[in-house]
Amino acid sequence: MLSRFLLRIILLNLVLLSPCMTLAEDQPVESFQSVVPPLIGLTLQEAMNTLPAYDLALGLVTEETSSAAAGTIISQNIPANSEVDRWSSINVSIAATAVETTATPAVDENTTTPEAPLPSVQAPAVSV
Repeated sequence: MLSRFLLRIILLNLVLLSPCMTLAEDQPVESFQSVVPPLIGLTLQEAMNTLPAYDLALGLVTEETSSAAAGTIISQNIPANSEVDRWSSINVSIAATAVETTATPAVDENTTTPEAPLPSVQAPAVSV
C-alpha cells in the first residue's frame, strides 16, 4: 500500500513539475533556423561548398552584367546574417562572362574609297 502511495506522489510531481522543467545550460537545443552566410564575392563552387555547412541550399542562379570578376557572386536574395528556416534555398546572381566585342571602323557617307583596278586578264589565243 505504501508503494502505491509513493507511486502516485511521484507521478503527481512529474505531471505538476514537467512544465517548469528546463534544460541544463550545457545541453544543446536543436534549432530549426540557420544564419545565412555572406556569399557576395565567392565563386559559385565556393558557395555550393559553403551553404551545406549552414544547413542551406543553393537556389536559382542568374547571370548579370557587372564590373566584378566573371563567375563571382554579386548579389544574394536573402541578406547575410539573416535567420531563415533550415535547408532554405538561397538565390544568387553571378557576374556574367565578359563578351569580347570587335570594333568596326566607322563609315563616313561623305567619303569614297578608291576602287582598286581589276587585274587585266587576257584570253588564250585560239586557232581555228
